[in-house]
Amino acid sequence: MRMKLGIASLVVGMAAVSFGQQYKVYDIGAELGAESSIAYGVNDSGQVVGGAFVNGIQRAFIWDKINGAQFLGDLPGGVEASTAYKINNSGVVVGNSSSSLSGAEMFTWDSISGMQGHGIPVGEIGMFGLAINDSGVVAGGFSNTYTWDSTNGYTNLNISPGLGSRARGINNSGQVAGYSGSPEQAYFYDPINGVQFLGDFAGGLNRSVGAALNDNGVVVGEATNEVGRRAFMWDSVNGMVDLGALDPTFQESFALAVNNAGQVTGYSANLEDSIFLWDSVNGMRDLSTLIIDNPNNLIMGEGYGINSSGSIVGWGAFQSGQKAIYVEAVPEPGTIAVLAGIGMIAARRRKK
Repeated sequence: MRMKLGIASLVVGMAAVSFGQQYKVYDIGAELGAESSIAYGVNDSGQVVGGAFVNGIQRAFIWDKINGAQFLGDLPGGVEASTAYKINNSGVVVGNSSSSLSGAEMFTWDSISGMQGHGIPVGEIGMFGLAINDSGVVAGGFSNTYTWDSTNGYTNLNISPGLGSRARGINNSGQVAGYSGSPEQAYFYDPINGVQFLGDFAGGLNRSVGAALNDNGVVVGEATNEVGRRAFMWDSVNGMVDLGALDPTFQESFALAVNNAGQVTGYSANLEDSIFLWDSVNGMRDLSTLIIDNPNNLIMGEGYGINSSGSIVGWGAFQSGQKAIYVEAVPEPGTIAVLAGIGMIAARRRKK
C-alpha cells in the first residue's frame, strides 16, 4: 500500500509543477495552397479553422494533423466567400458565408451535415457567427449582439440598444464577452446578472474591446492606457489587469484568446508583430523563443486561439507570405524523462 501511495503522491506532485512549454510549428498555409491565410480557432483535439484567400476570395477551411486541410464551401447563392472563426470540442464550426440572403450569413458546419445557413436576425442585413460553445450555442452579431441555438433561433441580448454591439466569445455557461458603442466599450454578459461594462485603464481614451472569455468568466481583450492599447485580463474579483507588452519601445499589445488554465495569447506590436503567450507564473513571453525549430524563417504574427493544452493558432509571416499556423505545445524533454522514470519505477515494483 505504501508503494502505491508513493507513486500516486509523486504523480499528483508533478501535476502541481509548472513545466515550461516548448512548441512545434505547422505551416497550414502551405497545405492550403492559398495566397494568404489565417487560423482563427482551435479545439482541444487540435482541429483548426480559419480563412484562406484563393484567387482573391476568402474561403473557410478546417485542418488537423491527420486529415490535412479541407475547404468548407459556401452557402447556396453565394459567391464562394466564407470564413470559419471557431470550432467547439464536438467539431462543430461557426463562421459566416456569402449567400442568396446576404454577403454575410451565419453558418454552422460539421462533418456529417456539412454547411448549414441560419438566416439573418430581423432588422439586420448580415450576421457574423464569431464564437460557439460546447452546447452548440453561437454568439456574434452585426449591428447588435445575438446568440443562436437550434431550439430558440436568434436572441438579441440588447447590450446597448441603438449604439451597436457585437459578441466575440461565449463560454459553456452562456456568458458572453464583446464590445459595444463608439468608441468601443468591452462588456461581460451573464444570463442571470445581465451586462457589465469593463472600462479601461487609468489615463486611457475610454476605449476597450472584449475579445474572448473562458469557462471561469475571465475576459481578455485590449484597453487604452496613457501610452496606447494594452492587453488585459478581467475577472469579477480582480477587475482589469494589464498584461504588459513585449517591446518597451512600442508598448502596445492585444489579447485575443484565453483557455481555462488562464493562458492567454494575442500579439504585441513592434516592427514585426509577435505572438505572445502569457500566464500568471511567467508573464508575457515571445512565442518565437519557445519554438523547437523555426521552419522557413517564420516570423511570428498574431495569435487568435488557444486550446486546453496551450497550443496556439493564428498567422505567421513566411518568405512565401502570410500563412495560417498551428503552434503545437509539446512537453519539454525533462517532463518526458520524469514521466518515463515514473513508469519504469511502477513497472519494477509491479514485478516485485
